[in-house]
Amino acid sequence: MCFHCIPFGQYYLLFMDTLFLRYRKKLDYLKFQESSVSQSNIVEIFEAIHEIKLHQLEDKKISEWKQTQKKLYNISLQRLNIAHIQEAGGIFIDQIKNVIMSFFAATSVIEGDMTLGMMMAMQYIMGKNVVNRKFICMKRKGAGMLTIVPPNP
Repeated sequence: MCFHCIPFGQYYLLFMDTLFLRYRKKLDYLKFQESSVSQSNIVEIFEAIHEIKLHQLEDKKISEWKQTQKKLYNISLQRLNIAHIQEAGGIFIDQIKNVIMSFFAATSVIEGDMTLGMMMAMQYIMGKNVVNRKFICMKRKGAGMLTIVPPNP
């Protein structure tokens, strides 16, 4: 039987996450850079509001601010696309793994190597693997470091 595909799916998801980390890191740096430019523009506008009105530079400052906001929006869209691709890929891999395992379990039941109860228990365990996918999704969303508190003796 081919039940060693259970950890393969989880390892593959972790491998794919590490591949996407480099691209997400680059996008995070771009977002931080554009956010700092946006904040600088806002501070500059507030501090020099009298000079801006005096020299009639409102349109220029508004267009600069709109450009930085547009760049921030595009970076956010790219980050959302990456997150969507990762989530869809994870669900796809998990479902393929479940189909393969169900197929092998059903053929084992038909051949008499496994009982129907064993197959149902295996299906229950496969349903519990959703927790692993949620943990990986939480890791992707940047939940930070998880602190595991040991029980008091």
